[in-house]
Amino acid sequence: MKVTVLRTDNTREEHTITGGPGAMKRISELIGAKTVDVNLIGKGLVMIVDDRGWECRTEESDVIIGPLGPGHQITLVPVRPLKPFNDQATAIYQRVRPRSDHRIVGDVAIAVDEDFA
Repeated sequence: MKVTVLRTDNTREEHTITGGPGAMKRISELIGAKTVDVNLIGKGLVMIVDDRGWECRTEESDVIIGPLGPGHQITLVPVRPLKPFNDQATAIYQRVRPRSDHRIVGDVAIAVDEDFA
């Protein structure tokens, strides 16, 4: 599978990695992440980011969940970046989510979503 890594120093690297069970581990190593989060970014692509790139606090609230009635929601709110900002990745993310002001931190990988099916 082809993976593009966007580094925080604005460099871009192309990698070919073996698909299958070890693919996500290899991608995690490429971007220096222990745990990852995967975001759909359109055109059949995903952006794989460091899930621990931000220090977060939790906010709890009561919500109404449609016909299910009341529920409880926990939201993680980014407080402080733990890695450098990634301007390339942030631009891509904000094109897909134009109402978001969230900034991506750390190196990221871009891959074809279908490769993980």
